[in-house]
Amino acid sequence: MAPPLGPRLQRLHGIWFWKVGALGLAGLAGAVVAGSRQNQTALTKLVSEIGVALAVSALIALTVERLLHESLFNEFNAAIRFLEQHSGLLKGASELRIQDIFARYGHVHSSRQRGWAKVIEAITEQLERKSGEILISCVAGPSLFRDETEVAGILRKGLVDIPTKCKLRVLLLCPSSDWARIRRDLEPSHPTISDIITSGNCLETLRQASGDKVETNCYTLPPFAFLLITDRLLFLEPYPFAKTQIGEGPIGGKTPMLVLESDSEAFGRWKEHFEQVWKHPTTKPYQVHHRAEELPRTG
Repeated sequence: MAPPLGPRLQRLHGIWFWKVGALGLAGLAGAVVAGSRQNQTALTKLVSEIGVALAVSALIALTVERLLHESLFNEFNAAIRFLEQHSGLLKGASELRIQDIFARYGHVHSSRQRGWAKVIEAITEQLERKSGEILISCVAGPSLFRDETEVAGILRKGLVDIPTKCKLRVLLLCPSSDWARIRRDLEPSHPTISDIITSGNCLETLRQASGDKVETNCYTLPPFAFLLITDRLLFLEPYPFAKTQIGEGPIGGKTPMLVLESDSEAFGRWKEHFEQVWKHPTTKPYQVHHRAEELPRTG
């Protein structure tokens, strides 16, 4: 059942309803008067025909409108109600330069599809510029760096197959750190540490193939958030310190991810966060701290 019309729309609808009704009655009256005249002229016939047309049109309009249950007004009313209910969210997003919000692995399929497509679009756009940097901070990022993934193919094409000045810098959680073990225990159904190792190996292969256009560091600080930063956009997803159930999968990807534009204050702050972790004394180059050839290849 359609929601009731608001007071303003009720007034508009009432005015519209009575105007159409009055127009139909006027047409019917005109047709009756013109048709009752004894001396029919071309003008009276025209008036009669127009009157009949108006009466029939009004009847059809009112009938169709009722059958469609206030169709146009109801759709307009629903849109107004949606805007009224979400005006705070829309205003806040506009002020903070938030372009989108979604969950990478959420239950809402449309949000997940739109979000993942935006991630791929942002990476592709930066690679097509052939300049600048792509910055990624994550725990393991298997959906980004495994050889068989779509994103890994895009990275290979953009960093290896064509000449470019674009670079990729990645922060992975150190697989031998205390926080890697904590994270592993928090997501018992997910191969956290082996995923980190696999991503590290894949990124090392990409580094060698790209002529050092790829740098990978591993950090031992607590994993705060997933970050993907290009020249134009920043993707931010906080990591909750929460234990998942058996069979539930990883922690990441299920809390809302924000997409921030480069002219926002938050963009600059989170980019600085990335740089602070990158140059932190406990952060080390992955290929030095964990030699790829000494790590078992998984996946």
